[in-house]
Amino acid sequence: MKKLLQVLASVSLTVTLPLNVVSCKSEKTKINEFDYSTALNSFMEDVTTIFRNAIWEAFRPFAWVSEESLPVDLTIQELLENESELQDSNSAFFKRVSEQIFLIVPNEKINSQIASNITNNVNYTPLIIDSSNPLRDGINIEEIKILKKDSQNSNENNLSVSITFSTQVYYAERMGGKTFQKISTEVSINIFAKKTSAQKAQEISDLYSNFLNKNLANEYSFESGKGRHDEISDEINNSEYLKKQFSKDIRKIQSQNSDIQEMNLGGLEASVIQSTITNASRYKTESRIANFDDRLSLLNKALCGDTDSQEVFLRNASNDDTGDWIRPIINDPEEKTVLDDAIEKDSTISRSINQYNLKNNLKENFSVESYLSNQNSEFEIDESADKSTIAVYGVEFKGVQFKMDGDFYDFSDQLIFLRQKTDGSTKKLYEDFIENAFLYQQDFYNMQKFPYKKDYWDQTYFIRQKKNKKAFKDGTRYQLDENMYYALMNGNPLATSRLKEKGFNAKMENNQTGQIPSYVIYCISKGVAYLHFFEFDKPKTQTNDVSLRTYFFSNGNSMSNTTSFYFTSHEKREKVFWNGNSKKFRKDIRFYKSMFNVDFYE
Repeated sequence: MKKLLQVLASVSLTVTLPLNVVSCKSEKTKINEFDYSTALNSFMEDVTTIFRNAIWEAFRPFAWVSEESLPVDLTIQELLENESELQDSNSAFFKRVSEQIFLIVPNEKINSQIASNITNNVNYTPLIIDSSNPLRDGINIEEIKILKKDSQNSNENNLSVSITFSTQVYYAERMGGKTFQKISTEVSINIFAKKTSAQKAQEISDLYSNFLNKNLANEYSFESGKGRHDEISDEINNSEYLKKQFSKDIRKIQSQNSDIQEMNLGGLEASVIQSTITNASRYKTESRIANFDDRLSLLNKALCGDTDSQEVFLRNASNDDTGDWIRPIINDPEEKTVLDDAIEKDSTISRSINQYNLKNNLKENFSVESYLSNQNSEFEIDESADKSTIAVYGVEFKGVQFKMDGDFYDFSDQLIFLRQKTDGSTKKLYEDFIENAFLYQQDFYNMQKFPYKKDYWDQTYFIRQKKNKKAFKDGTRYQLDENMYYALMNGNPLATSRLKEKGFNAKMENNQTGQIPSYVIYCISKGVAYLHFFEFDKPKTQTNDVSLRTYFFSNGNSMSNTTSFYFTSHEKREKVFWNGNSKKFRKDIRFYKSMFNVDFYE
C-alpha cells in the first residue's frame, strides 16, 4: 500500500443532538427517538443499496452495445425520431420503450433480497409495515434521456440513453404512523451503430473497472486516530488531494489502450457511501470499576485531581489485555480464541480495536459485501498488513469520461475503499483513548473543584451549567429534549473543547435502557441543586442509574455502542424506584440525594 492520503488535517466535533423531540405522551407504538433515527438511516441505506446494485448489475451487459445486439425491439433511428416523445411520460412511445426496459429490471431479485435482508431483519421490525415489502408501489421509470454522439464517421449514429428509476420506500413513523421516502438510481445504455465500436468501448470500460478493482483496490489509505465517522467523511468528500491522486492514477489507463483519445476528469466527484463505513470495534464495553470498592474509591480520587491515584487508575483501566477493569464483552468463543492467540504473539494489538474485528465487521456489512461482489473488487483486509487499520470508507468516484472516435463517454460510477490508519499500534491508540476519555469526564464533572468524599459510593458529580433563572424550576419534571440535552452536555466549555480536539463523542446513558434518559427532575434541597435522570412511567426504572459514556467511534448522532469508557453507580448508592404515581414520585425524590449536582456559573 503506497498511497497515504493526507485528507484529514483537522476534524471538528460537538456533542451530537437527537434528531427528534420526545413526545410527552406515552404510546405503545412509540419507538425511542435515538433508536429510531439510527435504525431508519440504516434501513434506508440498505434498501437503497439493494435497489441500486440490482439494477446496475442487470443493465451492465447493455452498457456498451451495438444496435443489432439491443435487448429491446428498438433502433437508433426510432429513438432519434421520437426524442421529443420520450420527454412526455404519458406518450405512447415512452410507454412502449418503458415496457421494453422493464423486461430487464430484476424485480424478483430485488424482492428476494428485500425479504432476506430487510423484511426479515429483526433490527428493522419497528419500521416494517404489516410485515410487507417496503417497495409496495413497485419500480417506476422516471425519465429517459438520449444524447446523440457526433461521431467522426458521418454515416454512423451512436447514442447514450440515460434511464432514471425510482421507487417509494414505505416505513412506520416513530409515533406509529406511515410514511415513505423516494429513492432513485440512474443507468446508461450506450448504443453503437457498429459492433466493432461497441467492442472497443467495452474493452475500455473493462480496463477502467479492472484497474480500479484490482490495481487500486488496496492502494488508498489515510492517517487519523479520530473516531468521528461523519467528520472524517466530510473531510474525504472535500479532499482535493484525494481527487488529484485518483486523477493521476486513473490516467495511466490511457497508455494501455490506443483507442482512448483523451481522459476527462474535470467533473470528478468523490463521496463516501455512508452505509459502507465500517470500524475495527465490535463488542460492547463492560465497566467493572464500580464492582469493587477500592476501584471506585481510586477513580473518585483521580477525578478529584490526585495525580498518584490517576496514574494507578489509568494504568489498570487502559489494560484491555487482561480486561479486569474495562473490557469488551466478546461473546463469540471462536473470535475470542483468535484474539487470544493473536495478542499472545503480538502484544501491540488491542483487544477492543483491531484488524480482526474490522474484518469480521466488513463480512457482516451488507452494503460492503454487495459493492464488492457487484464490482468484482479485490479489496480485502490482511490480518498482518492491516494491524494499524481502524476503519474503512467506501468512496464513490463519478464524473470520469473517456474520448473514443471523437465522442466522450461516461465510465460507470464505482467505489474504492479507503483505509483509515492510526499512526501507532492499536494498543497505544486504545490506551490514549482511555486516558483522554477519563480527562474529558474529569473536565465534564469539574471534580477538581470539589473535595473527594470518603463515602466513595456516595460521591457527587457536578454538571456545569450557565446560570439561567428560566432554565430550571424547583420540583419540575422536564422532558430531556434536544435543547436541554445539548445544554447539559455542552455546559462545560473545557470538556467540550477536549472532546472536539480528540475526535471522540459522548452520551449520557441510562444503564438499564442503553439510551439517553427521557426525563430529568430538578430539585433544590438545603440550598443544593440536584438533577435526577429517569424514565417516566416505566416499571422497575430508577434514579441514580445513569452513566456518562465516552465512545471512540460514532457517526452523527449515532454512537457505535462498542468501545467506550464509563463507570456505573455503586450498589450502595440510594436509588428511587418509579412507584406508578407521578406526583408521589416527585415528592419522594426530594428525600433522596442524586449523584448529579448542578454547578452554576455566571
